[in-house]
Formats: sequence, structure tokens, C-alpha cells
Amino acid sequence: MVAIPSPLAKNNTDNADNADMGAYGCCGVASFGSPDVWSGMLVIKCAACRRKLWKYFKVGKGEVLRCHKDRITRQYDVEEHDGKVWCLCGNPVGIDKGGHFSMIRNAFTYAGTKDPKR
Repeated sequence: MVAIPSPLAKNNTDNADNADMGAYGCCGVASFGSPDVWSGMLVIKCAACRRKLWKYFKVGKGEVLRCHKDRITRQYDVEEHDGKVWCLCGNPVGIDKGGHFSMIRNAFTYAGTKDPKR
């Protein structure tokens, strides 16, 4: 009897179409190789006017001190100039550090799932 390889058992890294998807795979869900890695989706808002700034894919249970640019899934009302990230109301929310934004404490709030559901 000859074993026929199943298409479901194929490794996603072998497929050239999936090479640019990164750690999020095809569905936007983190697949970092360990089921113990916690993640969630947050909506970052301005603390002064409560305007939505962006949606952020949070990894880990810690505080929101940095927002990595590659984990921002959607931007709403944000301006970037003078090395900072500004809300349209004029409130500075973060500092551009290249690959991430260093967030200014008390300048933003967030809503969404940050704590793991058990």
C-alpha cells in the first residue's frame, strides 16, 4: 500500500503564497507556535476626545507601552509629524521610534480583549 500525503498536513511555510503573511497566518490570528501565547484585539482611543485612533493586535498580558507598527490592523484618525503621533484634536498620543510607537501615558485609552478568557 502506498501512502498518499494529505493536503491538510502541508506546512504553510512551504507555500510561496503564504510566505508574506508573517506570524498572523491567513486569518489574522497569532500563530507563534505555542498555545500559551496570549493575544487580543484592542481599539486605541484618544483620552481627550475619545476618538478612535487605530486597532492594535496585542500580544501578551502586559501594559500597552508600545504599539508595533506591523501589528496595527487599521488606522482611523491619526496624524504623524514632528516625530510624534497626534490625534486630530491636537493631543500627542505617541512618539515614533521607527518600528513602533512609544505610547504617552494618560494620553490614550483602549477597549477590547486584553485579559485571557478562561
